Amino acid sequence: MIQLEYSWWGIKNSGKDIGREMLDIVNHAHEFIVVGGYNFTFRASAGARPFFDALDAKARSGIPVLLLFPPALHGAFNPQPNIIRHCLAGGMGVILNPENHSKWLLTESQLYYGSSNFTGASWSRRVEVISLHDHTSIPKKWSKQTVADFNQFLQQEVANRNAPARKMRDYRGLLTSTRNAWSSIKPLIHRLNPSLEKVQLTLSNYDQIQSILKEQVADWFYHYDHRYFETIFSLSSEISGAVDELCAYAYGNLYNETFSSQAELPDDAIVSVYNDLHSIADKVIDSTINRLPEVPNRKVIFTEMAMANLERINKVAQIVNQIIG
Repeated sequence: MIQLEYSWWGIKNSGKDIGREMLDIVNHAHEFIVVGGYNFTFRASAGARPFFDALDAKARSGIPVLLLFPPALHGAFNPQPNIIRHCLAGGMGVILNPENHSKWLLTESQLYYGSSNFTGASWSRRVEVISLHDHTSIPKKWSKQTVADFNQFLQQEVANRNAPARKMRDYRGLLTSTRNAWSSIKPLIHRLNPSLEKVQLTLSNYDQIQSILKEQVADWFYHYDHRYFETIFSLSSEISGAVDELCAYAYGNLYNETFSSQAELPDDAIVSVYNDLHSIADKVIDSTINRLPEVPNRKVIFTEMAMANLERINKVAQIVNQIIG
């Protein structure tokens, strides 16, 4: 690691723990805290989640806190629904950006960005790229341009949340959008015919499928209602899991970098397993569409919690823009 007065950066080796430095950024904040992340350590009990405990303390003291991360649909013990519920209940703003993979932490005086997730493993065990600055104490030209870049990204995210095009008139419109989106996944996964072309297409469509699922989760979150949103999150995870199994099997047994040029047709047993997994994924999509929540057509589209979250998002963005814009 390289350290020069109020900045330090470089490669964090395995075994070097930066937990104290990361928590210090939160603890030293007095005006605002913005977190851009991808993966977080979260435990059910206070005291076992130092990062969120620190954010909680700041939010309770009246300091606006905003978190921006993608909806993660993977993992048997995925903490994201609990994280979202915890942040909103604690008065923090949340933006779900399906494509976010950035990791950064910005306050009125300090800035971290790098490869490290907000997890104990990243902070203490992983090899990571780290860049941490007391941006009010370093050369103004670098500081102003760098912090303004993060602020510009934040302001665009907030503008996207407020865009009229994102606002459904009622839940029926949201249901129709989700049905259409999930139905559009079915043509993206293919049964195996005598060539491997269909498998190649299925694998190449994987990222598009994930984007479709995450976009729908984000849209339901924007109109947040606990019961309906968490149902959509759960159903989306079912589709994601079925597609994951299909693609993992295809990648491990039919087509990858090792034998991508293989001319021979696959073994019949392998074809059978792949097509069985395809049938399961196809049925899961139909099942989830049929289990979408039915809600009254005239139900108010923006719940109280959704409006409160949007107000928090706008408040943080306004404060950030006033201080460092």
